[in-house]
This record gives sequence, C-alpha cells and structure tokens, in this order.
Amino acid sequence: MQVSSDNLRLDGDGLVLYSPKAETLYRLNSTAAYIWSLIEARPGTLTISELHRELSSAAAKLNLPGAESLTLEQTDNLIGQLAKLGLLITKNGPEGMQYLPLAVRPKAPSTTTNDSSCVLTKRTNAAHNTPKIKTVAGVYFLFAAIHLYLRIAGFNALLTRVKNYPTKSTGHKSEIVTHIAALDHAQVYYPQKQMCLQRSTALTLLLRRDGHFAQMVIGTQTYPPKAHAWVEVDNQVVADSSKIKSLYQELLRV
Repeated sequence: MQVSSDNLRLDGDGLVLYSPKAETLYRLNSTAAYIWSLIEARPGTLTISELHRELSSAAAKLNLPGAESLTLEQTDNLIGQLAKLGLLITKNGPEGMQYLPLAVRPKAPSTTTNDSSCVLTKRTNAAHNTPKIKTVAGVYFLFAAIHLYLRIAGFNALLTRVKNYPTKSTGHKSEIVTHIAALDHAQVYYPQKQMCLQRSTALTLLLRRDGHFAQMVIGTQTYPPKAHAWVEVDNQVVADSSKIKSLYQELLRV
C-alpha cells in the first residue's frame, strides 16, 4: 500500500503539535513528525509494518545515516512514545492494531511546553516574557538576512560568519529567555518556517550582541536519523532539550 504524500517530509525540521490530553505543546523532530503525519493522512488504516516500510523507504531515499539498520522494533517504540505523550492513540481493530491521531496543529505558540527523549526538542517556556515590538521586528529582519545570506553565500560561509562574530563586552546582559521569547514571537509572523540552523544562527548572534558567550553546535544521530543545530552558552544547552548532547554526536561548533 502506497501511503506517502508530497506533503510529508522526513528531511525537514519537524513540526509543533498540541496534545489536548496533556494540555502541552510538543516540538517533534522530523522522524516523529513523519510518522505522525502518515497516521494523520490515513487514520486507523496503517499497520506497524506499513508505517515502518514508509519510514525506512523515505530514510533510504535521503541517504540518512543508519537508514539501512532501522528495525521494526525501533519504529514501534517511536509510535509508543507518541502515544504516551497523548499525540495519538492505539487500539485493537479487526485487522490488528490501529493508530489514530489525537493531537492538533496549533496556529500560534502555546505557553505550555514539554520535552521527551528522542521524539522531541524542548521549547523554553519563554512565551511568558512578552518582548517589545521593536525587538521582535529586529529578529524578524535578522531571519530575513540569514535566509538571504544562505542563498547567496552558502552554508560554509554562514558558519564562518558565525564563527567570526564577536561577543560584545557589556556591563549588563539581558536574560537569555528574553531573546528566546523574541525569536518565538518573530517566528509566528515570519512567512517561512525557520529551521534549526537559521534559528540557532539567529539566537547565537543575538546572545553575542548582548555579551553572552554563545556557540552554535551541529550534531547528528543514527536513530531517529537526523542532523540538528543548537545553541550553548558556557557549554550549557539553551532553548533546546537538556538531553540534546547525549542524543547527538557533535560534528562541529562555531
């Protein structure tokens, strides 16, 4: 049975879902998002074998690390995590186990956040800090500048730019959550989805402008197959899961 869709992507940056059961907002990585989207497209009709076959096929086409060694048990564990978080439900049907979507796609960020092992990356509860309109507008244009720089100069040039960007000497530093809140608000209005690379680049530059010693780190993991960029300040992960350093093998930091 062919169930893949042009609207489903395994090589993206995941999606944000709201669980009414847990009253919590979750950010899924691309692998978990792909599985959930398959179930959303064909609720109650796909078997675990069909879901695993779709995931393995998509990973192989993208030449993702570890694609050849994905097991049915790993896919089943991933679905189990989604069910445990209240993002989908499983029940016995006439032809075996059925999987039904339970979460919804929010139109704007929620103030409630959570994280869990390899399925998610943590969103800081920064929505409680409402940034100034001027600050949000500045981040909005920073997103645009990063997008344009990537298109014109490329990935390696962007990394060099971040590496050479100085940390400002300042007597007063704003709280890190203030910058994260500004990013979250700007991302709501920006017309294009900000991937982890663009978001981490923007946060790194903002923090250095404010005198924080911030570094952008890029890592990869075998399963779920995914590369990821995040930000650290004084070797502590910010605006992401505290488990990120154990889940991903570090490739470089700038």
